[in-house]
Amino acid sequence: MSAGASFCCYLEANRYVGNTGWHPVRATASRTCAQSRPANPNTTEQDYAANYNAPGCRFAFYLDPLDADSGALRIIPGSHAPPLHDALHDAHQRSGGPGHTTEGVAGELGCPSEEDVPCHVCVSAPGDLTVFDQGCFHAAFGGNAGRRMCAGVFYLVPRNEREERSLRARAQVNNAAYYDDERRAQGRRAYYDPWVANEGGHPLRAKWISCLREYGFDLEA
Repeated sequence: MSAGASFCCYLEANRYVGNTGWHPVRATASRTCAQSRPANPNTTEQDYAANYNAPGCRFAFYLDPLDADSGALRIIPGSHAPPLHDALHDAHQRSGGPGHTTEGVAGELGCPSEEDVPCHVCVSAPGDLTVFDQGCFHAAFGGNAGRRMCAGVFYLVPRNEREERSLRARAQVNNAAYYDDERRAQGRRAYYDPWVANEGGHPLRAKWISCLREYGFDLEA
């Protein structure tokens, strides 16, 4: 994803305090968004399911050495694409999210627990970078409280109408997730005001900001 063909959607830093359970970055069919805050009144759940396919990658790096037993990132190979992604997504939705063993991802794959799901473990040391399609189901187990992770999500600039529609749907999901009333009351913002202002006139940042605004990401809420 070259600088000219992609843009940064967001950067984040987290301290994890427990297991994450299996989940994708993007909720591909996004039933919640389709029901609560669709892009327009004519958008249906089927539209989201069929078109929610904005190509994007997540770049993640940890500030602590991690392996399978200490909270390293785990990824289910091939889970970014149908039919596996669709099956896991439906199971994830039925169970109400990660953390379930008889339902959810573990149940769909016939595993006794989420820790037993077959996967690739991304063993890492500080300085390593892990890049994966954000449709992949991923998780972490066994980590100590306070392990540190930084990440950035990048999307391709849409190359056709379908990708543009998908990206606009992604923006609606982000807006609904990050700009709820509770976050507003706490003064929490997804985008830092000085970053959006770009007073230094950095050209790459200006391109990213332009793309975010063009495709419907709310930078000021």
